[in-house]
Amino acid sequence: MKIESVDFFYLALPHIRDIGDGSQDALLVRVRAGGLEGWGECEASPLVSIAAYVTPMSHSACKSVGSQLEGESVDSPADILRIRRKV
Repeated sequence: MKIESVDFFYLALPHIRDIGDGSQDALLVRVRAGGLEGWGECEASPLVSIAAYVTPMSHSACKSVGSQLEGESVDSPADILRIRRKV
């Protein structure tokens, strides 16, 4: 099946405080492929993760994650490893 879309849902408390608490904001991720839908959570800085996905290409070694991911076929765990190397 081909990855058709990846959607992000940013959740945050009304006020982010400068403390060591990673539960003040979160990024939920929905992936749709082949009529299926999967959900997950990103364990990184939410807004930086979104930026990495949508940013335009800067040069041949700096491309968005989205441009490298969408349209790729995923039929086995080996495909996930292949895409990970590509990104």
